[in-house]
Amino acid sequence: MADYIPKTDAEYHVWQFNLIEILSENATAWGIPEEVITSLKTAQARWTTAYEKASNKQNRTSADVITKNGSSQKVVGD
Repeated sequence: MADYIPKTDAEYHVWQFNLIEILSENATAWGIPEEVITSLKTAQARWTTAYEKASNKQNRTSADVITKNGSSQKVVGD
């Protein structure tokens, strides 16, 4: 099976944003419950915050990177 989830953080950031936007726009037509979309958007917000903090290489800690790595799994794994 092909892996469609991008490997780099920057590519993943764009990909997951686009995916959730498309899912949100088509949720009703595709029968996706609103609570699922809300959960995805909550996870996306966690990822975005962690990604932005960890992307600042001059002002990040190892904990920031660990948090970011865990957040990426939450967006696609919830």
